[in-house]
Amino acid sequence: MKESKDGALFDGFTQLIRAAVREELKEALNAHSSKPPKLLITAAEASELLSVPKTWLEARAREGKIKSVRAGHYRLFAIADLQSFIERSKQEAAD
Repeated sequence: MKESKDGALFDGFTQLIRAAVREELKEALNAHSSKPPKLLITAAEASELLSVPKTWLEARAREGKIKSVRAGHYRLFAIADLQSFIERSKQEAAD
């Protein structure tokens, strides 16, 4: 009877180790398969981040009030440029 208890204990311990190893492998594989962060985002994505209409954002970009990058007929935005615009807007509102 004692052997079956030890065997069951060993089986339970083995299952715990296997589950832990599976979880570690899953995390390691996910870390390698994740995409690098985007350098530029679309006008639609940027307008959503700023909670403004896309047309408003594109007009400010054409006016040069918000920096953007042209790629063919696409207008793309860097997150850092959007953050700079927000900071400048805050400063202008405070003045």
